[in-house]
Amino acid sequence: MSGRAVAEIADGVYRIRAGRGIMASNVYLIRSGGSWALIDAAWPGRGQLIKVAAESVFGEGARPASMPLTYIHPDHSGSARELARTWDLPVRVHPDELALADGRYHQEYGNPLDRWLVVPLTRLLPRSRADLMISKASLAGVARPLDPPGLPPGLPDWQCIAVPGHTPGHVAFSAPATACSSPGTRC
Repeated sequence: MSGRAVAEIADGVYRIRAGRGIMASNVYLIRSGGSWALIDAAWPGRGQLIKVAAESVFGEGARPASMPLTYIHPDHSGSARELARTWDLPVRVHPDELALADGRYHQEYGNPLDRWLVVPLTRLLPRSRADLMISKASLAGVARPLDPPGLPPGLPDWQCIAVPGHTPGHVAFSAPATACSSPGTRC
């Protein structure tokens, strides 16, 4: 793995750059207390890259305490099912995202880009191609709700903040301000 694929961007926060150009997405490994969590899972097919990056930070055979997603879109959740099965963990999403766990875009659910571009374009695909895309994106059987006002699973020193807009169940994860107040800490 290239040294550029994973970088510590703050104390205990590592970013994995998965993909290039328009197909690039960020995945985060966050150490919290005695555990760590994987935030987001890039596009489909990036599971091995993410697993190897996590092992380069946390050691061979490393397994996160949890896998919360910021929201369900293929650039954030694409490899989540593969990793959930690899690590035998559920994928945690805001309860309002569970409607998207089946991998289908729902025209009435989501932002205007989804409603007016993605959904109509997927309807133009041959049925077999669309079904394959849906099955690859499905989190059915592995998605479980997280508690947005509570502590995110596996991140005892962090908080989950609901930030609906991009999707109704979009969330962000934040470290308390005290975690970033010591001299020399990058936040």
